[in-house]
Amino acid sequence: MAQHSDDPRPPASGNRQGRATRLRLERAALERFAEHGIEATTVDDIVERAGTSIRTFFYHFATKHDVVTSNISDDISRFSRLLFARHELEPVDALLAAIEADTAELELDDVALLRWEVVAREPAVGAVATELREQLRAVLLAWVASRTARDIDSIEVRSIAAALVAVRNEVIDEWARHRGDVDVAALARAGLSAVRIR
Repeated sequence: MAQHSDDPRPPASGNRQGRATRLRLERAALERFAEHGIEATTVDDIVERAGTSIRTFFYHFATKHDVVTSNISDDISRFSRLLFARHELEPVDALLAAIEADTAELELDDVALLRWEVVAREPAVGAVATELREQLRAVLLAWVASRTARDIDSIEVRSIAAALVAVRNEVIDEWARHRGDVDVAALARAGLSAVRIR
């Protein structure tokens, strides 16, 4: 999980010990968030549970909210890369392949599941989730416009992109809700059955 690009600090997870410490902090924070909520949890609570210091926490994360959201932009970048890499496929097939490859690259461990649970029920991450949905929408707008040779601002392109955002998010949510034990391709096909990209 990468730090935000505007963060001047060096990546703290460049070595095994740094990655282990970051993971310990993530797990401690997400457990506290799940039990008490983000706003009721302090950085002191997190570091006490993780057995680290405040300085160590801020070496890895700019804020406590970053524990929840720091990897989501990376997820969107990965999905964009996978989607635009499939020029040779028909649009629906390209989208299905990107969704399947995306879930195959996602790490579905206990920390990822905790994060998903916190995001799903925490109003404090609502604004960030909205911003990230907009990032995903921008990726899909550009992709649909490139695949349909239509203007990116046309109602058709905007409508298709909005539907694809919903399909992709529902598939990922269902996949996480079932702890990865679902047929992602079947879910995506079912979701895409009503969307026509021409």
